[in-house]
Amino acid sequence: MDVGGPCAYGTRDYRHPLVGPLTLTHQVLKLPDDEGQRVVVFNAAPGSPTEAGTAAARRAASTETPTQRRDEREHNRHPPGVRR
Repeated sequence: MDVGGPCAYGTRDYRHPLVGPLTLTHQVLKLPDDEGQRVVVFNAAPGSPTEAGTAAARRAASTETPTQRRDEREHNRHPPGVRR
C-alpha cells in the first residue's frame, strides 16, 4: 500500500484465533501537521462473515474477566513445554 498522498486504502486479511479469517478494508489518512503520524480506520463490509466475526470477537472479549485475560497473557508468554 502506498501512502504517498494524503489518503490511501486497501484490504487486508487477518486470522483471528477465536473467530477465524477476517477480511477488513482500511483507510489511512496522513495528518498534515505531523510527519509520520497517521489515522487508520478498519471496516468490515456490512452483512459479511467478517462483520459477524468481529461482533463475535467483541462479545467474547467483553465476557472475559481480568483474571482470564491475565492468565491468557501468561500462557502466551510461557507456553507449555517451553523452559522459562
